Amino acid sequence: MFINQDRNNNLQKLINDYEVQESFPVANVHPLEAPNCSDYVVAHVSSTAEASKEPPKAIRDFSEVSFLPYILETMQRMGFNNLLRLQSYAWPHLNQGSGHGAIIVSAPRSGRSLCYIPPMCQTIGEVLKAKRHARLMTLQNEVNYQGAVALVIVSDLKRAQQIAYICHRFLRKSKNEEWLTLTLTVPSNPKSSDFYHRLLNGAGCLVATISQFNWLCEQDASRMQFPDLRFVVYDDIDLMDMKQLEQGHHYVKTLIKSLQIAPQLVIISQTFRKYYLNKLMNDFSCERSLVIFGDLLEAAFYGGTSMRLSLVKQESKLEQVVKILQQRPPQTFRTFIYCQDDGEIIELLKALWTIYNYECFAFYQDDGLDKQMEVKKWLLNSQGLIFVSTDNCPELDIRNIETLIHYSMSTSWSKFKMRYLCLSHGIMKRLSQETLPEDTKTLLSLTLLDDQSDRQLPRLVDFLEMHQEVDQNLKQIVRSIRDEFNLGKANEPALCPLLLTHGECRDTMCNERHLLNEADRLPLDSPLVEGVNLKVQLIKVYSPSHLCVRLLEYLPMQKSWQKFPLNSTLDLRLQLLQANKDKARYWPPRSRDICVYLSPQTNSFERVQILRVPEIKHINIYRSDLKIEVQAIDVDTRRFSTRCGQLYECPDELKTEPSMSVDLRLLGVVPSSGELSWHPDDEAVVREVKSWLTNPASGETFFLQANIKFAMTHTIFINDLVVMTYAPTFKKHVRHLRLVSELQKMCVEKSETAINKILGFFKDHIRQDRHEAVLDKPIIEEEPITEEKPVEEEEILVVEEQLTPAKTECHSQPSSRFNNFFNLAFEISKKKKLQEDGNQKVAEVPNSTTPVDSIGDLVKCMMNCAAAAATDDSETMADQEKFFEYLLPKESKTTPLKTRKSKNQSTKLSNKSAKSSMCLPKNVVQPEVMYYQTVRTLELQVTLPEENVSYTVYLSNLSVIIFLAQTTTTIYQFVINTFCPYQSLTHHMKGRSVYVKVLKTLARSYPLEFSHYTFMKPNHDQFHFTENYRKQYAQHVENYIFKMGYAWNANFTKLYKDDESEEKDSENDLDDDLTERANNGFECD
Repeated sequence: MFINQDRNNNLQKLINDYEVQESFPVANVHPLEAPNCSDYVVAHVSSTAEASKEPPKAIRDFSEVSFLPYILETMQRMGFNNLLRLQSYAWPHLNQGSGHGAIIVSAPRSGRSLCYIPPMCQTIGEVLKAKRHARLMTLQNEVNYQGAVALVIVSDLKRAQQIAYICHRFLRKSKNEEWLTLTLTVPSNPKSSDFYHRLLNGAGCLVATISQFNWLCEQDASRMQFPDLRFVVYDDIDLMDMKQLEQGHHYVKTLIKSLQIAPQLVIISQTFRKYYLNKLMNDFSCERSLVIFGDLLEAAFYGGTSMRLSLVKQESKLEQVVKILQQRPPQTFRTFIYCQDDGEIIELLKALWTIYNYECFAFYQDDGLDKQMEVKKWLLNSQGLIFVSTDNCPELDIRNIETLIHYSMSTSWSKFKMRYLCLSHGIMKRLSQETLPEDTKTLLSLTLLDDQSDRQLPRLVDFLEMHQEVDQNLKQIVRSIRDEFNLGKANEPALCPLLLTHGECRDTMCNERHLLNEADRLPLDSPLVEGVNLKVQLIKVYSPSHLCVRLLEYLPMQKSWQKFPLNSTLDLRLQLLQANKDKARYWPPRSRDICVYLSPQTNSFERVQILRVPEIKHINIYRSDLKIEVQAIDVDTRRFSTRCGQLYECPDELKTEPSMSVDLRLLGVVPSSGELSWHPDDEAVVREVKSWLTNPASGETFFLQANIKFAMTHTIFINDLVVMTYAPTFKKHVRHLRLVSELQKMCVEKSETAINKILGFFKDHIRQDRHEAVLDKPIIEEEPITEEKPVEEEEILVVEEQLTPAKTECHSQPSSRFNNFFNLAFEISKKKKLQEDGNQKVAEVPNSTTPVDSIGDLVKCMMNCAAAAATDDSETMADQEKFFEYLLPKESKTTPLKTRKSKNQSTKLSNKSAKSSMCLPKNVVQPEVMYYQTVRTLELQVTLPEENVSYTVYLSNLSVIIFLAQTTTTIYQFVINTFCPYQSLTHHMKGRSVYVKVLKTLARSYPLEFSHYTFMKPNHDQFHFTENYRKQYAQHVENYIFKMGYAWNANFTKLYKDDESEEKDSENDLDDDLTERANNGFECD
């Protein structure tokens, strides 16, 4: 006896003191919303036994329900202190155990999940406690823990994470065996052995989506054994695919056939669907099924209420009311008429009495207790009086109405649904399909709609469409109302991602936009039409079917490649805003507006577009803490939330610049598992896609090509994305990889259903004015025919891909930055010449249209103005060729390079980087180089794959930087022609990075043009060094002007001393910056 008592004490100690410390991903659990949490519900019990047909009982406090102590403690810690009306009915019913199921129909975020999670965790805890007790008392170590005690099937992955997180919080103190898993979710790869091991060792609760559960049962049904299954939950069945739901329910029935104790069934839904609810309940042995309606409008439909809509003018409403009163006399059917305000009540009463002799009983907003006593008498005996009131009388408690007339619509949707509370006593038990008595009175709801009811009409028609047939004319009116409402919306968020991937969204509570507007349509002059091929640059991979790219070139049918107009100085102009101390804050925020965002991580500016703005009460008061949703348009296309304190006004000239980044989506590419969203564990697939598109296995020159299916302003839908690599043997680009084909081998599929739905959704906005060539010629989705060109022709891209054998003309053009410098120099020289000739009135010189013969001439002009001699390009080219010959293996030296001198230096400059990539063998690569300049030096940071690599770097002809590093298998080298004079070069290695500092001949900012070197990347984080010097230099100029007497002031001495102090502060700041550079690996000047 004492031994058993000691065992019980030890068992109780283990149960009370043990707490699980294992980590579990924190899900984004949405808070409850007040309009969805109704204080009034309709609940009744459908029972198979005549003696047990008792009305459901509700609890009023937490103390009235029996839960394990740690479950009550978890509720208190999570802040669940208020007992909702839904839970007051569900908890005591589900705690009664087997044979007691529940159907909960309510809106999301109304406490639906907490109706079943605490009772389910209570059942799990009791089962685990019983197994532990049996194991301890009988000394049997082989207790069967196989399978899960509870099975929760949800609609999507996001919902699965939320439910699993809450269940884990409730069960974290119920575990005592290290092999037992409290809450088990399905990984992205269900074939994982770890998942099946955990399921075999036992789990408290298995949370899976409907598609995951079906896949598990299809692959290996023998492992899906649940001998201790006590709870089955279908959460959000109206968001599930009906075919998948039927298939999953078939597997569930197979699981419970061999069970001795029938599990409890709980069904959660937003809408009432009688067929599916009855079918699910009948397959389980539920003696008592509790039906709870948190949505009173759904409860009215469930109770057999006849819903009628009537579109009439304001002056014709009275006739419709009288018509219903004649069909359903108030002496037989208790009647309630809802008006908008007290004034409308007075007018209606006067008309009904004076014209049609109908007596009414009105209850106004300012009526007191005496009138409420009369209402109670009317409830006992109406005496044929028609009750008339408004929504603003919450003290009324009327539940036994048979005819409900909405003379005017409510101001909100939640108030409109609350009107149906007056029909609650007339709602019959329909779930069990019982025969109704002959004297049962039918329920009727008549809604009169006029020209002022357009706000609630679309939602009302949507509800009726789910339950009954709706007139087509009414649907057309709703469609036109939505179009007008969509055009007039100022605060419009982005399109729902499910519409872009699947073409539909079943979530009625989704906050994203689900309608198209004119802002989504491309302009008529856009080249992005169906059949056009694109060359793109990958920026970011969001998911296997969603990419962010930058458009480089496009190829219309029967034409040559054409470049997109990109502003290469946009990023520099944005970063120069940091020097402006008077930059204006952005206020007030407006949807679709473009502003500048200051990133706190990189301390850099970028353009963003406003997506969503909350309601602002006082627009004249600036709020830096106001949280808004924005989307990047240049760096990438990410969507994020920020505060107004990080937003600044964007200059007008930058607002008109086109976006540099755009979303690219593979049309119809969806997860093969049948999920609506990608699994969080699919990050490995995202990394694999990024490696395919950025580092092809061949290592040759490549580009990404896509074929447009259709395009919107923010998203381009393509059939496939192809990686094209250059084949030297065939002297053309060939297809190296098709993204869709590779993804189909892993985790995706091409869904024709999704394609048809997406095309149907966007059909009204897809461009129909395609090029004639596209209309006359079928779209070619295969690899385009490329043109063979001799190796001697030097171009940036050696062979341009073509759809026709027509030859492509490639002219090397100087960059926009050099054009600006040339035009500026030309304009200054022209003005100076006019002044020397004696012209006092200098005419405004227009922008020069003289073509630039060569970039070499431009560089010489700039160097002459700076009093520096330019290096000879022919010598530079010879040095580069010698360097290439030194790097090439002996077998490659037998084939000398055939170079052709161009007529101008511009062609040479653009060809050098291409030539270097053409001539490099496979074991030679160009490392990544980050660069920036100070006033005195050019700083380079070369990143190598490993440490302690031998390298060589030197300066040739005072303008060419040559770098060479060699490992056991690979040679890393590059040659940079700066076209600017330098004196000397120093370097050192720190870790895997080589830091190179090149001393300038002139202490000035040099025009660096490295855009044609693909391995060169600007280091924007170090721009502040040049900016500090600019401020210091401007201060010196200002002091010099004052000292020379050009701006005399009586307080000159005091002003000059202040300037000196500011100058010292600026020098101290510059010293601090130099110290920081030294700490980062750069030597100080």
